[in-house]
Amino acid sequence: MTAPASEETKNKAFEIANNLRKKNNVRIELDVMNRKLSKVLEYASNINASQVIVVGSKELKEGKVMARNMKENTQNEIPHLAFGLGS
Repeated sequence: MTAPASEETKNKAFEIANNLRKKNNVRIELDVMNRKLSKVLEYASNINASQVIVVGSKELKEGKVMARNMKENTQNEIPHLAFGLGS
């Protein structure tokens, strides 16, 4: 699942979701309901999503996104280049 943290990061979240679908042939959802992050994580848990990619404006400016492992309840910063994004 991909979750934009704000309206300004929605396009990058969409781009990440599309790149993951195309390159890795994975099923991925994109939150477009402008829910708070806690609600997105709750939904992701309810649908048994293994990962949530949180796309925040601060992280994007640093060239990163946050990957949250829903099974282990851990999170790591990942360079957004790993998802085929430029600057």
